Amino acid sequence: MSKSLKSLLVLAFLVVVIAGYYYKKSSDNKISDSQSPIVGTINYSNNQKSKDEETVNWQNYQDPSGIFSLKYPESSAVNSDAKETKISTKVETIADLVKNGFAAEKEKEALENGKLGDIATGSFSDSNKIIMLDGGKATAKEYIIFADKLKCEVDMILNLIFYYSDKRVKISYQIDNFAVRVPADYLVASDKCENKLLNESRFFANLSTGKVNGELQTFYNDFDEIVKSIKIY
Repeated sequence: MSKSLKSLLVLAFLVVVIAGYYYKKSSDNKISDSQSPIVGTINYSNNQKSKDEETVNWQNYQDPSGIFSLKYPESSAVNSDAKETKISTKVETIADLVKNGFAAEKEKEALENGKLGDIATGSFSDSNKIIMLDGGKATAKEYIIFADKLKCEVDMILNLIFYYSDKRVKISYQIDNFAVRVPADYLVASDKCENKLLNESRFFANLSTGKVNGELQTFYNDFDEIVKSIKIY
């Protein structure tokens, strides 16, 4: 074999090796690009925080009953009027509720069977739903009360009810001056009231799907996180 032919074969071999190297490197880069970001991971911008980051510094509340604890934002107060958003807790015995004419045993039985039972009195019916607390340790009913239209009121109270042994626990969440905070396009004229009333159906539809935005949406979302933070003892 001539020297020139050997040189050509060596050169051809080197070309193949170099081409193979760059092809592999290019393929690796494409695979890397296709895998980033990972599916299911939310990427937050520098001025955004995930909900976990927001709630990590929330305050802890241990109820005197010893039944439950929860976490809440620093902008809220528990069983106090010190802040614009307020959490109120109430623990009552089933016996006392029955004495006052409330069908607590019926409600407890329904929840224990994973059913809503009767719609909460005065609540917006579509807001009633079942919630599992603390990994299934208790079944709760969550609902919203939009105040009393007959009294021309505009308000919103978020509520959660669950049973523990012979006790009924109620947790409510309210924001000051709701009527002033609610966007005007959710208010409608009323023949019976001087002031406008809340279009409850439209407001709830947007609130429950995260479309209201602003402080009222944050207030609603915070209650969801408060409920998720509940620990049953």
